[in-house]
Amino acid sequence: MRVHEQLPVLPKLRPALTLGLIGVTLAVVKTRGSVVREAFGVRTLQLTLLYFGWAALTLPFGVWPGGSLDMLKGALPAAGCALVVLLCRPTQQTVDRIQRGVVMAAVLVGALALARNEREAGRLGTIGSLDANDLAAEVAFAIPFAIGLMRGRRAVPRLALGAAIAFLLYVLLETGSRGGVVAVAVSTLVLALGQAGARRYAALALLMVGGATMTAIAPAEFRTRFIAAYQGTDYNATSQFGREALWGRAFDYIRERPITGLGMANFPTIEGLSCQARRRQGLHEGGCPWMTVHNSYLQAASELGLPGGLLFVGFMASALGGAWPLWRTRRGRAGPGHRPELLATMVGFAVSAFFLSHAYSYILFGLASLVALARRAAAAPTSAVVPGAGVPGAGVPGAGTPGDSAPPPVRVRQRGGLRGVPRWEPAVAGPGGPWRAVAAGAPLRAGGARGGRRAPV
Repeated sequence: MRVHEQLPVLPKLRPALTLGLIGVTLAVVKTRGSVVREAFGVRTLQLTLLYFGWAALTLPFGVWPGGSLDMLKGALPAAGCALVVLLCRPTQQTVDRIQRGVVMAAVLVGALALARNEREAGRLGTIGSLDANDLAAEVAFAIPFAIGLMRGRRAVPRLALGAAIAFLLYVLLETGSRGGVVAVAVSTLVLALGQAGARRYAALALLMVGGATMTAIAPAEFRTRFIAAYQGTDYNATSQFGREALWGRAFDYIRERPITGLGMANFPTIEGLSCQARRRQGLHEGGCPWMTVHNSYLQAASELGLPGGLLFVGFMASALGGAWPLWRTRRGRAGPGHRPELLATMVGFAVSAFFLSHAYSYILFGLASLVALARRAAAAPTSAVVPGAGVPGAGVPGAGTPGDSAPPPVRVRQRGGLRGVPRWEPAVAGPGGPWRAVAAGAPLRAGGARGGRRAPV
């Protein structure tokens, strides 16, 4: 979350780069080789490496290769983030810890930003590389995580998470980012629809109340900017440096360089050079800002060519597809590993990507790896209780002790849940007595192994 940028002296020491490289190295060295190989076999990491590999191949053909090289160096921590997340132990507790860490870091960055009160045109940002839109994006991605962590918590942790959510929403309003607000609105709607049973309707009701409250307390200039965007009268529609004009020129660059593109991070370069050329010809007056395209999809396609744009869209589609099983419910019930906040955050990123230049953001690749880790945690071996398994006399009519209500449980570890495990029922009527398997005389077997094979317990 770039907390170090908000503290004096620390940015000059490059702690994120230094500790990141050390952390990735230690994680790889201290992890079993089989686990590392398994991580490199995950599609998310493969697509990440392919995406940045294509960016490296197109580097010599860019408008400014030096700028592309600097951005590629900065993108390496994103790939390292994806790898380290996938090297974590695939458990629900691990996913909770990562989500909790993201929320805590977002709260800390927001608090430091408010303390320093660095603003541009009245909009809260940071003194580092996070402008108002980037700060809003980080806050917006942390809010669904905080909401998801509230499930199954005691009163005090829930109050703390509720306070964190309220604080992050306040920071979001102070940034004045319309894209961030849209991302939060969409992600929380997806999160509410992913709840099971009656909780879905309660979440939708809370969402409506929260939306009305935010609209009421939002600063007047913020509401004015929203109305101007809706009416098409703000700078994004009228200025040559607004989003609509930038997007139009991005399509022109794609047609000019459909394969290799402008080069990684070279859209601002070509924009600045083109503006200076027009000013020398007397076609432009004023300054020439080096503007980003403010659209992640067009950023990838214009800077990395159509192959890079397709890789970016494919990566997004793969991450969204991976989060889908963790979001859906069946017959009003949540399945194992139910984490609707992951799909909600991915959808929020996909929406905000229409307004922000985040084609190389570590947030995207870390989030996609967290989705992959949560999928592995949901499919990890679980412990199931099989009554009477392995107990002498269990399953044999008349072998029970009078007054026994059930045989002693035995812990069975297996893949795929309880498919193929026989049901147990009393051998005789009444609350007590012996138990037997439904399939009399059949050996107890545990299902769910690969290829449909059944391994004996």
